[in-house]
Amino acid sequence: MEQIVEAAGEPSSFLQWQKEMWERDLQEELAQEERWRLEGCISSEEAALARITERNQKTALLKKEETAKMMQRYANKQLQEEKEMRPGATGGRWTQKLKSS
Repeated sequence: MEQIVEAAGEPSSFLQWQKEMWERDLQEELAQEERWRLEGCISSEEAALARITERNQKTALLKKEETAKMMQRYANKQLQEEKEMRPGATGGRWTQKLKSS
């Protein structure tokens, strides 16, 4: 009699095991799909960040170039003013002061 009861319990334990395995597989599949979704989101974010970084680098380079041009113009202006201030320079302030004295 006990053997009959044990035998009858076996399919039930098999069905329980089968259900557990099915649930585990389902959870793994859902986890993998979520992982792929998150990887896609990360990839999109990284691409956006790369575009922003590139734009910022281009802007910084343009600012550096503009600053260099401004500095060059300022240096040229200072040099020109120094030339005009030298005694004996044609049309300079010193020459004008000497002529008017």
